[in-house]
Amino acid sequence: MSAERRACRRAPAEVGATLFVGSKRIPCRLLNVSASGIGLFTSFDGAPRAAVRVEFLLPGELRRISVDAILARHERQGLGVQWGVTLLDPKPEVTSQLGDFVGKVLGVEPPSATPASTDSRKSGIDLAQQAESAEREQLRRLRLQALMRRAVEDMES
Repeated sequence: MSAERRACRRAPAEVGATLFVGSKRIPCRLLNVSASGIGLFTSFDGAPRAAVRVEFLLPGELRRISVDAILARHERQGLGVQWGVTLLDPKPEVTSQLGDFVGKVLGVEPPSATPASTDSRKSGIDLAQQAESAEREQLRRLRLQALMRRAVEDMES
């Protein structure tokens, strides 16, 4: 995959997964995960922007993860395709589970484990950054919803 700017850190996660495209159930291999996306390898050679569901079990976890997503980027490799998959509004517990997994694999503490600032000026900046981040997240969600609608329309036509 081409180099790009990523919103979240990603960690390797070499596990089996299932890709659901419409009524098709396609086995695939998870390559990496982040709180906002997945890298996977499969024989499926569909169209970018297709709406999918991905199900997998992370190493050391007991709960299976099931997320709706969009096939964002792809690169043909031998007999298969490597996909960059963007998650669509994952539930907070899924985002947390993915973030915790990435933190464990990379040896990084999750953001909630960092101590709160005692400097009031810094707290004000932190609040402004959180508000800006929330606005960006809302715009991202709106873009993803529009992308999902277009993908569904493309699939129906």
